Amino acid sequence: MSRTIVIEPGRSVIDEVVSHLPKRTFDLRRSLVVFPGKRPAFFLRKALSETARSGLIPPKILSYEALIDFIVEEMLRKSTPLLQPIDAVGLLYDIHQSVRKRLGGEHFTSLERFIPLGLKLFSELEELALAGVTKRQLLESVGHITYNRLNALALYFEQFYAKVAAKGFSTRATRILSVANEIDHLQLDSIEQIILAGFYALTPADQRIFKALSHRDTVVFLFQQGPGLARQMEFLGITPPPAAQTRKTAYRFIKASDTHGQVLALTAQLKGLVDQSTPLDERTAIVLPAPEALFPVLHQTLPLIPEENYNISLGYPLSRTPLYAFFQNLLEVLSLQLNGRLSARSYMKFALHPYTKNILFGQRADVTRVLFHTIEEYLATGQMQSSFTLEELEGESPLFARAARSLAAIDAPPDEIGLKDHLRFIHDRTIRAFLRCRSVREFAQCGIELVRFLHDHTTARRHPLFRPYAERLIETFRSLANSFIAEHKFDDASGFTALLRSYIGAEEVPFPGTPLQGLQVLGLLETRNLQFDRVFILDATDDVLPGQRGAEMMLPQGVREKLGLETYRERERLIEYYFHLLINGAKEVVFFYAEDGKKEKSRFLQKLQWKEEQSEPRWAGTEPQVVRYSMTLANAMPKPVSKSDELIQRLKDFAFTATALDTYLRCQLQFYYRYGLELREREEVSDDIEQQSIGQMVHRVLNEYYRPLVGKKFIPADFDDDRLGKIVENVCVESFGKEHVGTAYLVKEQMKKKLKEFFHVFEAKRVMESEIVLEGVEQEVSVVKEGWNFHGRIDRIEQRNGKIVILDYKIRHDDEPYRIKTKKFRSDDPSTWTDSVQSVQLPMYVLLYSSASGVDPAKVISRYLLLGRNILDEEIEVGLGEKLEHPDLYRLLEKMILQIVEEIASRDVPFKPTSDPKEHCPRCPYQVICGTQWVLKSQF
Repeated sequence: MSRTIVIEPGRSVIDEVVSHLPKRTFDLRRSLVVFPGKRPAFFLRKALSETARSGLIPPKILSYEALIDFIVEEMLRKSTPLLQPIDAVGLLYDIHQSVRKRLGGEHFTSLERFIPLGLKLFSELEELALAGVTKRQLLESVGHITYNRLNALALYFEQFYAKVAAKGFSTRATRILSVANEIDHLQLDSIEQIILAGFYALTPADQRIFKALSHRDTVVFLFQQGPGLARQMEFLGITPPPAAQTRKTAYRFIKASDTHGQVLALTAQLKGLVDQSTPLDERTAIVLPAPEALFPVLHQTLPLIPEENYNISLGYPLSRTPLYAFFQNLLEVLSLQLNGRLSARSYMKFALHPYTKNILFGQRADVTRVLFHTIEEYLATGQMQSSFTLEELEGESPLFARAARSLAAIDAPPDEIGLKDHLRFIHDRTIRAFLRCRSVREFAQCGIELVRFLHDHTTARRHPLFRPYAERLIETFRSLANSFIAEHKFDDASGFTALLRSYIGAEEVPFPGTPLQGLQVLGLLETRNLQFDRVFILDATDDVLPGQRGAEMMLPQGVREKLGLETYRERERLIEYYFHLLINGAKEVVFFYAEDGKKEKSRFLQKLQWKEEQSEPRWAGTEPQVVRYSMTLANAMPKPVSKSDELIQRLKDFAFTATALDTYLRCQLQFYYRYGLELREREEVSDDIEQQSIGQMVHRVLNEYYRPLVGKKFIPADFDDDRLGKIVENVCVESFGKEHVGTAYLVKEQMKKKLKEFFHVFEAKRVMESEIVLEGVEQEVSVVKEGWNFHGRIDRIEQRNGKIVILDYKIRHDDEPYRIKTKKFRSDDPSTWTDSVQSVQLPMYVLLYSSASGVDPAKVISRYLLLGRNILDEEIEVGLGEKLEHPDLYRLLEKMILQIVEEIASRDVPFKPTSDPKEHCPRCPYQVICGTQWVLKSQF
């Protein structure tokens, strides 16, 4: 019979294994040691060499997974290759298509939708196989579950493993089952001793293997006492002795508001040890239960020690790497293209990725950066349509001329032709290459070529972590190119996007290092069977330790328990067990956690603190150390800005517009930044059709429609739907390109509908009731009034029954932003102007027209046309906000305008901040300069 040894949590598994290996011999080849994972092998070899103090031949040391492969391939002589997850998805998809009442109904009929389901399904089928579940048992357990048609699971289970065998493959589960079936008859004469050390949770198939080995005299089971071990050992018929704590661990708790606060505190802890010359060797571990903290630790904490003095052994999600983001951006370009026309926003998102904009031009990367930022400015300022073909962009000569001028000062600057060829070269190796992809194999091959291109033709390879990212991604692409789904073709790029997100992004990038060299940075499960003197555990919050409850499981927890599968409770026990061993094997443990209303410290910490308080009452009053940031939280408004002589002279020559004066009324500092310093908000490339853009299009349509009618008297025949439709089409082609789909199509059709209504309801009635002669459209007017320059563009001027009427088009449904509140307005009290005058636009137009034409302002009427209203009747024409206008109102407003202009150019009046920051600061583009971002945040 075998021997079973249970050691206390504080004792070293590695040392215990050494003590049970043959003594006084340098050749241990006839001994086999098996651990759950790979890492303990390094520590065991080191311990053996230190014990022997001379050369020796170590025992065969395997992880459990490697043991199964060794028995299957070397001892059972079975050559069936291991099925990769993506191949399993391919087989399951074939089954899925043939099943009438398939899982998920009609929601997963395409491969791209099925991939995430297939990966999850494969995992659960493997669990069912390892649990020894039969088809009948499965039918009895899930037959009544109609939700998502889980009752069909038994059919997938039966057909899948039949297909795997027919294809000549094996899975991890079938390999373990094969060993379980053969283990009783397996000849192990060449092995004198087998030690299985550090195991905890075992599947029913694993238990069969262990049970069979328990009958062999050469086998030693080595367990470590911890919570739940007794339950795990029941299958061996052994009850472990009560745990006896052999060493006392010192615990400290540090609370922060977020992960970066935890890393800041960790950095301070390590700096203290470095300053005290405390050795940070392999006996010290930083444990990261969640990989999100890896890069903050890598960039903030680990630079305290030389690179050769620490080791990272942690899987990092490929989806969090910049290389993954690069492919994600590229596929977004392809997914949003329509008939070869690319979205400007998605194109620039791809072009400005660090890998793209650092593609080398010769030996220089700055040329590409300048080129792409020139393209960004070119698109943002509307000099190309919001969608375009690559050929159109490559043929835009003014663009390359502008980029060439920007690069003229560098050594050996490229000319326009060189820049055009360079852009075409980038497009050929990236976007165009993938536009030709149809099958998964073609996509994977293009992916491999593109990763190699990035290595050879960009600065990406200079990044120290690019190589492991690239190698892992190439491996994943190769597995796709050789998979069962390799010949599958997607209808469009969205299928490849789903493949990237569901399969490629889920892969992990290993961080290889020298496991025994220096401070160890590990995930929680990487600490299995290892012991450290000093441990720092980050993210000790309940959503990480133990984590969310079974979100990735398909089968309900009750069914899983009935079938002998792992439930979320057992997963929590597994995590708690290894957490318990880790902290009880150390001399000192520092826990870092966040509590911010959404997060709370781990239940494991709460349980630990409760136990400590029971044994040591002094613990009850112990408070965690809190990470505090030193910052000033006072919010202050910006100070007034005085005016220089140069600025005053410029303001005296400035052509004042209604927009400029409206800006001054809202906030004098905003006027100063925009018109005094001429600071402009950076234009963003966008595919969204904003309200402002729609307004500009409506103005263009009406301008083009009415221009041929200038100087004529309106008659009903002037309102021609066909001519209007053609003008709308032309304006939309200029704005959106020839293809009008989605939002562009809706905008075009809505514009036609509303403007036809405007003609037939509003204009037709006016023509019938009044004599209207159109005097001008989009008329630019510049005048000098009392020594000041004024300028504006008037949408429409007409004579209506002998009176002059100025009209301004608005696509809003209300006049709130333009209204004059006459009850609050006092022309002699400037303190009332901001609250009472929403806009000086109409008064400015009256000033401009009357000054240019000599017409008495009292004889000029100004109106807004609110084209955004639901019903476009006579109510859409509104004045300055009151039904009966005061006869002197325009004269008083003109006086106000002149007084404002004098104030703007006065040396004695500085530019002041707004009197209503809550209203004006949140949408102001200069809030960062003023330091008023807090206004926006304080409103939520």
